[in-house]
Amino acid sequence: MNDFLARLHAYAGMDPELLAQARARREGGFAPRGSSESAAPNLPPSQRVLSDAAYQAIIVFEVSGEAVYTARYQHPLWPGGRSGVTIGVGYDLGYATTGDVQRDWGDVLPAGSLGQLAAVIGKTGTQLSADQMNALVAPVRGVTVDFPSANRVFRTRSAPLYTALTEHSLANTDQLNGDSLGALVSLVYNRGASFDTLGDRYTEMRAIRDLMKAANFAPIPDQFRSMARLWPDAKGLQDRRRLEADLFARGLAG
Repeated sequence: MNDFLARLHAYAGMDPELLAQARARREGGFAPRGSSESAAPNLPPSQRVLSDAAYQAIIVFEVSGEAVYTARYQHPLWPGGRSGVTIGVGYDLGYATTGDVQRDWGDVLPAGSLGQLAAVIGKTGTQLSADQMNALVAPVRGVTVDFPSANRVFRTRSAPLYTALTEHSLANTDQLNGDSLGALVSLVYNRGASFDTLGDRYTEMRAIRDLMKAANFAPIPDQFRSMARLWPDAKGLQDRRRLEADLFARGLAG
């Protein structure tokens, strides 16, 4: 069981540039309550609690750990691609609403910081050019979100909403423990709930949907691993999918 945590620790020690590359390939927006293409609106937060290993894994996948977070991610940034301006542990302001941000961060960030961030809410790389996104993030780079605040919002707000989105999108999640469910939540955190999307890029996502519907859990880790084919030049994402596979399998092993 500890082999997974050892491999996760090794992932956390990877070149931060590889982690940044993985963040830039994110396909799912933040807003399970909002209106991103991958989100089901108005879902209440899930009451399910993931395993400690699952929470640790998503934090490592998104920001590596406290030291790297403080050095690279405690100020708003635009990871690139389809993302919006991101704060905390992968909290994408581009796919959130003003109400979401106030509800999730209102008791964490000063009012002045929230006022600054209002200018970037709802704006994403799907709408604006790279130059426009870089210009958008520049004025808010002075906002600071320290790691304890980021971790708090992730565990108490973001993770329960992504868990709800995962439960909404897949059958039989109630039969999974916190490791296996956590692996699926990590996948949705990164790729969105794109389990019904057509095309070769989403073959494994649809396969996971079908296997979950059949409560045939054993083949699911191989679907995570197969997804690594989608990012031949992004080692960070390849390794993330393999670790998610290991976390799901760890859950099945009990």
